[in-house]
Amino acid sequence: MATIKPFMPLRPLSRFAGAVVAPPYDSVSLEEAERIVWSNPLSFLKVLRPEITLPFYSNSKEKVYAEARKELILFLKKGIFVRESSPRFYLYTEIRENIKQSGIVGLFSCSEYGKVIKSSENLRASELNDRLQWIKHTEVQSGPVFLIYKKKNSLQNIVSKILNAFPTYDFITEDNVRHIVHSISDTNTINAIRKAFRNIRSLYIADGNHRTCAACTASKKYSMPPYFIGAAVPASEAHLTPYNRLIKDFNGLTEREFFKRMEKYFYIEVSERFNPPASKYSLSLYVNGRWFSLKLREKFVNADFLGVSFLEEHVFNEILCLNSRKDNDRIKFVIGNDVRAVDKGEWKALFVLYPLTVDELMNVADKGIVLPPKSTWFEPKFRSGLFLYPLRDIKDGSDDTLFEEEFNLWI
Repeated sequence: MATIKPFMPLRPLSRFAGAVVAPPYDSVSLEEAERIVWSNPLSFLKVLRPEITLPFYSNSKEKVYAEARKELILFLKKGIFVRESSPRFYLYTEIRENIKQSGIVGLFSCSEYGKVIKSSENLRASELNDRLQWIKHTEVQSGPVFLIYKKKNSLQNIVSKILNAFPTYDFITEDNVRHIVHSISDTNTINAIRKAFRNIRSLYIADGNHRTCAACTASKKYSMPPYFIGAAVPASEAHLTPYNRLIKDFNGLTEREFFKRMEKYFYIEVSERFNPPASKYSLSLYVNGRWFSLKLREKFVNADFLGVSFLEEHVFNEILCLNSRKDNDRIKFVIGNDVRAVDKGEWKALFVLYPLTVDELMNVADKGIVLPPKSTWFEPKFRSGLFLYPLRDIKDGSDDTLFEEEFNLWI
């Protein structure tokens, strides 16, 4: 049974919401963050990626985290964020073209993490520590972890009714995603949601593994509340895309030697252009100005085959002596098949994978199998900055409490 708890977040006034909300910290590069903040000074990326406001020569970790705290306080002092007047849930809907996902936003229990709330990815120690220190210094959680669950009709009936009400937020971000948020303060609806979640046996972390672990570690290490913000979406609405890999080198192998070793596992053909992998038993590779199609040899094919795990074990670990949990400077996780970084000589090769399915992800988690880091990418992503969960009293910020907003839509 899953537990969900209503909460009283700090959230931006509606007229500021579309400007404040920001992509999750790990979904934009430093250069992209700088461009966003330059064009939009209200972006919450100032708090999520505070190094963009610091001179390069003063970017010690402690100064970066202190800057995050400082930027957060500035947001609060300017009256951009106000505190909700009573505990509530939210329904956060994102729409992009033919994709629509609606997640119930609330607090989820750290005591259920690893049991009812299941993770299936290995964590990177450096990223986990970074999120832990960010939480320690800011004393807030800033964005919902993306959770999925097997569809329950009782919960979907509640969601359908909420969607018919007038929203608190309704805006479109620069990536053409429409964001609609409904506030749920009615006691009967809150109780109905909590009851419906008690009938959900498992929740699966689709995006936000490091944030979840950091939040639950902070609760023990720094005596913070044992909860994390999550947005729970039915698995049927979740949309998975490939999370690809750039690698820096062939670990001293020549290109010919590398391909010779790869032939043990794959049939390799040169392609005239990029061809997406046709199945989970194939992948695409870009090296030295050419695309290659790789198809798994029959003796390695089996029903439980997972391409991302096979690539990690047999190509990265065995052939390249590359550990994706530790070798941060030798691997980069990317979306899409942009090969400019390879053509410029900044990276050696690009691996394009066939995506896991949502069912595969849930099955893996149920079996206790651990995937390599960054095995999944869900789009669209829930934005940060709409719901701030204070882990302690923020005495230097705004004391305003939100009862009724003057504006319902940000324009």
